[in-house]
Parts: sequence; C-alpha cells; structure tokens
Amino acid sequence: MLVSQVVNRVLRLLTVIDANQPAEALDAMDVIGVMNAMVTRWEASGLALGWSNVTAVDDTMPSPDEAEEAIVYNTALRVCSEYNKQMKPNDMDLARQFLGELRRDRLVEMPLRIVNDLPAPEASNRWNILTDEPSGRGWY
Repeated sequence: MLVSQVVNRVLRLLTVIDANQPAEALDAMDVIGVMNAMVTRWEASGLALGWSNVTAVDDTMPSPDEAEEAIVYNTALRVCSEYNKQMKPNDMDLARQFLGELRRDRLVEMPLRIVNDLPAPEASNRWNILTDEPSGRGWY
C-alpha cells in the first residue's frame, strides 16, 4: 500500500477531503509527520512493526498489512484537532480496537518470556551476590 492511500483515508475519515479528491501536498506532509511520530512511538514502546519513517506520498508503507487499520484510524485520531474536526465515536472505538488487536497479535507472535537462570539457594535461603554462591552468613 502506498502512503498516499493511507493519507487520503485519514483525511476522508475526518471529512477534510471527499472520496474523489486527493490530499493537497501540505496536508499530506502534515499527516505523514504525525504518522511517523506515532508509529515511531509505538516502536519505542515495544510494538515492533519494522517501521522506518516515510517522506513522500509515493513511498510504500513500511509496515505489515495487518497494521494498516490501526495506523489509519489512530493517525486520524491524532490529527483531527489540527483540522478542527471531531472523529465519530464509532471511529474512535475502532482506533482503540485496531490498536489493541495489533498489540495482541504482536504479543502472540513474539511472547514475552521471563528467564530466570539463578540457581536455587541452599537450605540457608541466602545467596552471596558477590561470589554467586550460597551463603550461610547474612543477606548480601
């Protein structure tokens, strides 16, 4: 999918443009900037999508297809105040739903694992962190 398709969907959701009208260059760059910042933040928070910032409307979206709806609806949610628009309540619910589904999908795909390689202490229930051995003396 091209970035222009995402930008146009975002602006159509907000009724900034109609179905047959392409986004103006300035509007497209504004939406791209918000989208880059948003998905970069998602990545920094652990939602791995393989994102790399886009710079032009003819770029290909650097995200998996299953992320498209979350990106479109959440970008619209983030830019609506800049266009003095309000998202419909149902569209706001969809933004949350799509992002939640994307997070769930990523967690299933790459589950978090707790690795505990520490040996169990002996009967004394004490472990010397300096020597990495059981210790019968004190809590250190």
